[in-house]
Amino acid sequence: MNNKILLCTHKEAKYAKDELYYPIQLGVDEYDFDLNIGKDNTGDNISYKHKYYSEFSGLYWAWKNMKTDYLGVCHYRRYFIGKVNDKSEPKELRKVLKHTELEKLIKKYPNTIFVSRRRNYIIETIYSHYCHTHNGRDLDLAIDLMKTEFNDYYDTFMSVLNGRKAHMFNAFIMPWEQLDSYCDFLFSFLFKYEKIMDVSNYNEYESRLCGYIGELLLETWMRKNNIKFKEIKYRFIGEKHWFKKIFRFVMHKFIKKSRAFNG
Repeated sequence: MNNKILLCTHKEAKYAKDELYYPIQLGVDEYDFDLNIGKDNTGDNISYKHKYYSEFSGLYWAWKNMKTDYLGVCHYRRYFIGKVNDKSEPKELRKVLKHTELEKLIKKYPNTIFVSRRRNYIIETIYSHYCHTHNGRDLDLAIDLMKTEFNDYYDTFMSVLNGRKAHMFNAFIMPWEQLDSYCDFLFSFLFKYEKIMDVSNYNEYESRLCGYIGELLLETWMRKNNIKFKEIKYRFIGEKHWFKKIFRFVMHKFIKKSRAFNG
């Protein structure tokens, strides 16, 4: 089978060597260095919009320029995890999902998409979490757009936002036919959203607005279309900066003023 997982990055990193992975440098024209891996600025692309779209610039490139049986997306510091321990890989990458393991999963769960485990926010809804982490006005703008331009998805979108669990991180592996359906919905929405959003007073972190809003659309698309899915363990690779994470959480939730937001 011809299956690939995009390994999205914008900086030098250790990459899994298994043939399943396709490392791709995002926002190529934004930086003055070449990582000597695949690039998102060839063919039909939105590489020049990477600062707004984050890893979705890589997904768009793959959708328009690749053709696989299954296509997935993961982050250079977050991988799907399997059981095979490949000692030829760096220690932290030895148990990342291998192509042989994915093929077995596909045979066992045909016509199924593979996603990370649902994230449970426990103490707040997805809507309130977004508002504590970013600018809630941007999400309200997305809600209005969904209601007026994508009304078939509106009730499902609101159900996701009012809930406490969802598949996050923009992490998945899909059959191509379903990928085509998802990307059609995702980019149709984001291209319209991009035209009405305002990031003129945002710094680099908050300017990734289409990336943040787009992260909420995978769960919306899955629920609306009754997509059959199988969850796979998904792990952060490398050192976690817990102090920064805790500090940012306190700033966002209790002081309600993000250091990253200048508006």
